[in-house]
Parts: sequence; C-alpha cells; structure tokens
Amino acid sequence: LMAVVAGLKAIGTFHWLTYQLLRRIHSGRILSVTLVLLPFFCSMLVTNDVALLTFVPLTLAILGALPASELIFVLVMETIAANLGSMATPVGNPQNLYLYSRYAVSLPEFFATLAPLTVLSWVLIMAVMLLRKGSAQKLVYDKESPELSGKMMLFLAVLFLLCIATVVHLVPYQLTLVV
Repeated sequence: LMAVVAGLKAIGTFHWLTYQLLRRIHSGRILSVTLVLLPFFCSMLVTNDVALLTFVPLTLAILGALPASELIFVLVMETIAANLGSMATPVGNPQNLYLYSRYAVSLPEFFATLAPLTVLSWVLIMAVMLLRKGSAQKLVYDKESPELSGKMMLFLAVLFLLCIATVVHLVPYQLTLVV
C-alpha cells in the first residue's frame, strides 16, 4: 500500500489533485479548511503518517506566506485531523490493521463501532476550523495544470484497490504479493 501511494506521489497525483482544488478555492479560510480535511479523509485510505507526509509539505508551500500563527494552527489541525480520520478504517493506522486482523472483526462491525467517533471528530474539527478567525485574504492560483499519466494512474489505482481488497480479505495476500 505504501509503495502504491509512493507511486501515486511520484507521478504527480497529489499535485494534480491540489491544482484541481486550488483553482476552485479563492478564500483563505476555505483553503485552510480544505487543507485540514484532506489528511482527515486521505488518512482513512493511506494511513495517518502517509497523509501527513503528503499534505504537510503541500501546506507549507501553499500557506508559507501567511503569518506563522496561522500556518502553525493549520499544521496542528492537519495532524489532529489525520490521526482522527485514520481511525475510521482498518488501513488508517497500524493499530487498526492489527486489531482488525488479530480479532477477526468483520468490516461492517468495524465501521459500525468507529463511524460515530469518526463523525463526531469531523464535526469537532469543522467547528474549530469554522469558528476560528482565520485568513480572509483573497487567493489567486494561476499555475498551469500538472500533467498526469492516465495509464500509470489507472495501473496504480488498480494496485491500490487490490491492496484494500487484500486487507478486507476479499483477495488472498499471496496473490497481491505476486502482483
């Protein structure tokens, strides 16, 4: 899974996704909320650490011109969001993967147990982000769209789905290992 995520990063997938978001966002406040929610939701699929390793450098590049207090706040909230979002799935963090495998918890049971906590976490993160006074500056994003290889993206997406299918016991790990 980490190798697939590294491949997605190497072909520029995350920069492309960032471009798609930033060309539509023109408010500093909405951008801050978006930058915090990205690791929250991505950590559900690629672990909290990988989400932070992906999005913290991006945040530093995008918000580097903001006052230090605003930048630090967003980085702290990203860290909190990645850790809270990662609890939602078996692949979100190593502890979940261990517990899911060791105690043979069914996927519906796992989701039913953690969904209320995940939703509560999301609500609290949104409340903190929206109630805080933040940057209200207008943003202009005028960079060109990065190129993204469709074939490589499809290949990596299939590998990613194969990894997820292996974790939830739909595909034997031996097959994934061979692939």
